[in-house]
Amino acid sequence: MLNISLTLKKNNRYIFTNCSQIEQGKWWIVKDSLFLKCENRKFLIDSFNYKKEFSDGLICRNKIDTFIIQNNIIKRNVKYKTKKYFFVLEKKQ
Repeated sequence: MLNISLTLKKNNRYIFTNCSQIEQGKWWIVKDSLFLKCENRKFLIDSFNYKKEFSDGLICRNKIDTFIIQNNIIKRNVKYKTKKYFFVLEKKQ
């Protein structure tokens, strides 16, 4: 299990955290899909935010992350090398 959290706020803003970064942006839903558009990304260890070798990890690309909504989970297709996986987040009660 990874330390990952996605908070969707009522004002259509989101906060996505993992073990090393926090990302913020806008979210919206169309049919059975959740879309996340990153606007700001930072490392949780603040000193990394100022190191040149980590600067690429701070860039929000123009890519929109898309998740499929199914019952109490959202999932996204992920490709690693030649294999395909699902990245799954469950709704926390």
